[in-house]
Formats: sequence, structure tokens, C-alpha cells
Amino acid sequence: MSNLDQFESTFNSAVKQNYTYTPINCDSILILTDLEEQDAQTYIQNITPLIQALSDNPNITALHKSHNQSLANIIDHIKETKPQIIITYRNLNSNVTTFPYTLGAYLDVLTQATTQPILVTPRPQSITAPLPAPQNTLVITNHLTGDDRLVNYAITAATKNANIFLAHIEDDSVFKQYINTIKKIPTIDTEEAQNTISNQLLKEPSQYIQSCQQTLNQINPNITCHPIVKLGHTVDTFLQIAKEHQANLIVMNTKDQDQLAMHGLAYPLAIALRNIPLLML
Repeated sequence: MSNLDQFESTFNSAVKQNYTYTPINCDSILILTDLEEQDAQTYIQNITPLIQALSDNPNITALHKSHNQSLANIIDHIKETKPQIIITYRNLNSNVTTFPYTLGAYLDVLTQATTQPILVTPRPQSITAPLPAPQNTLVITNHLTGDDRLVNYAITAATKNANIFLAHIEDDSVFKQYINTIKKIPTIDTEEAQNTISNQLLKEPSQYIQSCQQTLNQINPNITCHPIVKLGHTVDTFLQIAKEHQANLIVMNTKDQDQLAMHGLAYPLAIALRNIPLLML
């Protein structure tokens, strides 16, 4: 390696992406249900702690069974009224409610055809008491560094003295694939490459979380930020983390700029995490 290459590598390694806090406004809320009005009001009462965590002064609009709830009409309503957040649940307007394999056509389309974050709660029939305000919020991604929006929404929904767990999980199966390729290149020391690449992959999100912690200490010292940075099998690892830290709100990205479908990690996680509210950005 030339001196110029060494200098460039050292310089690039020292570059850090720091977190920047931007307040998020979630006062305008649209709630979508397929319930009769009385049952819809019960659902809204049961999710009130979540609503209050998002906004001190919410302006709530609710569409329920008596409204014309074709998917096209809902999308038109969203475009016209521009709510800042949408709250609903999986299998909206669907008779397929007992199978865990889909989010339902309505929610699938809404996550891609709208720009608003969608808070997906458990189905109303499974909510027997008011859902707790988010005390343990889990941010899950495989690319946390520089994703200020994820962190900002987690902070917005956090209650006083809340915990925010920032989880960045590198897919160990992809990592092993590259290491197996490196093993076939005689000019590269495999063990050194494995350790160096692993350390660098985990270093950048760890540094970013440190900047999140420093900023949170200044803007809201009541929130405790916890780092979770490691290699793992993404879906299984995130499910274990959610259980281990008793997450009662999960924040994750759902849009993929390269395709008309949900972001790679989001769908299998949303399918599996049926009893925890999900804030899907």
C-alpha cells in the first residue's frame, strides 16, 4: 500500500457522522379502523397512552366502518388532509385476522403510497387494557449511522425517564460470505481481514450512538440511550433483543427507494412482532 493510500485510509477512518437532533411534530393524527363507532372509541381509548406520548395537544381524525373506506379514498383523504402520523393495525378491512403471514393489503399499500409514518398497534381484539406509554423504545436497523430521523422519532415518542435502545445489527451471514471469499485470496491474511473488517463495521455505528448519547444528555437528560451493536442473524437477533429489553415500542424504516415494496428487514419483523406497537417510517 502506498503512503497516499495509507493516509487516505487513516483520514477516512477518522471521519465520524454525528447525530443531529430535529424536533418532530406529531400533533395531527389520523386513526384508521374497520370498527363500528363505539368499538372504535374503545380502541382509541386503549391507545391513548401512545397518542399522549407522541403529542401533548393531538388533533385526532378517525375513520371507521361507517366511512367509505376504499383504499383509494383513504389515500385521497391522506393526501388532502396531510396528517403527520397515521395509526392503525394489521389486516385492516380484512377477514384474514388469525394468520400471521401478512400485514394486509391496506397496510402494505399505505406504507409505500404515503409519506407519513404509520404507528401499527396490535389488533383491537387483542388489546384488553390501555397500552403502556413507551418506556422502552427499540430502534432497529442494519444501517444506523447517520439515520437521524429514526432516532428523532424514537425521542418524540419517549416518555419521561424512558430508555431508548439503538440497535445496529450487521448480518453475520453476509459477513461470513465475504470472509469465505477472502479465504480464497492468498495475498490477504484472512484472520487479520476478519478482525479488521468486523471492528470497522461495528466502530462506525458505535461512534454514532455515542454522539446520540451526548446530544440526548444535553436536550433531554431524562432519556437514557443504550447501544446495541453486534453481528447477528438480523430477524432472529432483533426479536431476541426486543424480548430481552421488554420493548413496548419499536421504530424502524419501511420504505425502500429501489423498489415498490417494504424495506428488506421491515416486513419479516413486522410480521413477527404482532404484540408490540411498531412505528414504521
